[in-house]
Amino acid sequence: MDQAASGSGGRLLVVDFRRPDARPTLTAAILPHLALTVCRLDPIADLTASGGAADPAELAAAYVERLVAMAQRPDVVAGYCNAGTLALQVARLLAESGRVAPCVLVDPSWPTPATIRAEFAALRVSLGVAPADAATQRCEPTVEAMTRQLRHDLLTMLDEDGAEPDEAEIAAAALLPRYRAWLGFLLASSAHPPEPAADSHVICGRETAAPAAWLPDQWRPTVLDLPSADLLQPGSSAPELIARRITALVNLRGLSS
Repeated sequence: MDQAASGSGGRLLVVDFRRPDARPTLTAAILPHLALTVCRLDPIADLTASGGAADPAELAAAYVERLVAMAQRPDVVAGYCNAGTLALQVARLLAESGRVAPCVLVDPSWPTPATIRAEFAALRVSLGVAPADAATQRCEPTVEAMTRQLRHDLLTMLDEDGAEPDEAEIAAAALLPRYRAWLGFLLASSAHPPEPAADSHVICGRETAAPAAWLPDQWRPTVLDLPSADLLQPGSSAPELIARRITALVNLRGLSS
């Protein structure tokens, strides 16, 4: 857990990570528009460092235990994209510890076997695999099988770029742990349908929404007239809007304390 900013207007916890497609993180996008103390959880970095198996429930419990022990329970929890399920789990556990914090999900993505296959294919294309081959070649949807495939793709790409075999092995060894952690996190997150927190808010583009199983009174939507992939891009007005919404929720939390 890292403290990204120190402010006097309340405390925000952001759960996000840098995706393989290099979209901006939620933290980086909204930080210039906030006057809050901002802490960031990056589950992929933590899983990469530990080398452990991804278990969102265990991650959430460990994070909340640290927040409670450090007296850093947030006023609002925010989650971005595939980190939405973990953000919800953190918010629910915080509520059980006596701290009900609104959970703001920005462009949430709910991993399923189909979406994981699509993201895996897109990653392979970024490593030089032809789109048709990436879409049609099937490997077993396990962390081990997909990591083996990515290792093959990486070594092939590096060989075609003229890298020496030992250099290619070193480069692949540096990249694969994060890919493995990311794939494991997606697969583990897809195993259980996401449950809403006590106070769930969704800010999304035209294409995304809450899970179909959520009832209308279990979440509060804000749908922006933008493609979801553009929400956090440079020049978008969405980050400032998201920051204002989060700040308003923090202020409401302070008034009700």
